[in-house]
Amino acid sequence: MSLVNMVSRYVRLRARWALRGAAWALFLAGAAGLLSSCASSGTRSRVVIDASGARPDWVDSSRVRTEADDRVRIRGRHTVRGNERVSACLELAILDAQSELMRGIASDFRVRIEEATQGVSEAAEQVLSQTRVSESRGQLRGFRRSEEYTERYLAGDQERIDCYVLAELSSADFASLKRSLGERVIAADPRVKEAILQNQVDFLQD
Repeated sequence: MSLVNMVSRYVRLRARWALRGAAWALFLAGAAGLLSSCASSGTRSRVVIDASGARPDWVDSSRVRTEADDRVRIRGRHTVRGNERVSACLELAILDAQSELMRGIASDFRVRIEEATQGVSEAAEQVLSQTRVSESRGQLRGFRRSEEYTERYLAGDQERIDCYVLAELSSADFASLKRSLGERVIAADPRVKEAILQNQVDFLQD
């Protein structure tokens, strides 16, 4: 075999192996992408298998609490396993709504106290923290469930139930609740009372 033929054959073999290598690389890349897509979709998959009705707009609203028509409305949510009772899930969602309501009031108070007194005292903070816990576990005057929605679904191979409630109370009861908490904060921190007397903070202002 001549030197020219040997060189030509070598070039053809190199080209053939280069094509095979490129094809194999493309196959591996495609397979990896497919596996990644399957894994990703598997972790995020959510298949609804039952619901209590059409999904209300308030379920997906970005606002947990709204105020309109002399009513204060707040959303609560709880999730349980598929073999647990829906009624218990809804009761826990109500407690979540109560907790959200008290947490929102306490957070608002904290901001206003900090602005007026340059900081929240330990005594006032204790009142606010205890209120979030104790009040949300009891019955709030006028607080009631107005709407509810449940959704049973599969997340991967796990069955779950999402329970949503829309609770409400009158604006008058809401103001009374804020006033009651304000009185306890004033009793715990005299600086807050002084700020109120100087019109620096108003717990009833929206």
